[in-house]
Amino acid sequence: MKNKFIYSNNYKRYHTYDYYLNKKYGGKVTRIALNAGFSCPHIKSGGCIFCSVNNKSTNLLSPEQIRMQFHERKLTLAKKWRDTKYIAYFQAGSNTFASIEDLKIIYESVLTLDVPIIGIDIATRPDCVTREIAEYLAGLSKKININIELGLQTCHDTTADFINRGYNLKIFEQAYKMLAEYNKA
Repeated sequence: MKNKFIYSNNYKRYHTYDYYLNKKYGGKVTRIALNAGFSCPHIKSGGCIFCSVNNKSTNLLSPEQIRMQFHERKLTLAKKWRDTKYIAYFQAGSNTFASIEDLKIIYESVLTLDVPIIGIDIATRPDCVTREIAEYLAGLSKKININIELGLQTCHDTTADFINRGYNLKIFEQAYKMLAEYNKA
């Protein structure tokens, strides 16, 4: 039998996120990727070269549609893992590119699911994070674990220009610092 690395539950030689979640929540945790219909402010100027978002306008899903999408994906994952806790992962598009009122409706719709939701992960662009959004997310984090995935791809502005990312490193740093500031509150 292989020697198991002390911070891994799958023989990897590094501290895995799966291991961290398993230890913190006492069992299997999996993310369910959701597409709530968010678009991106950069689509109108051609978008990034790697982008697959083809939604040029915001057609946000209703809370019922989001919950249905969650349950459909959960059924698939339940075949592999039983007794699982879940993270609602808003993955497609820029998931803070909407009004604060719409964000509240969308994010809080998963809090009413009848399954063990331990967190909400939100993928977004740093140029789509405002003080109002950061403040709201800090408040929401008092109810449920919130993780923000800020797109960076590269710290080199010349490469960012080449991939047509639409913002520079300074914008990323400002958004990161603002979110970190609210995380301390």
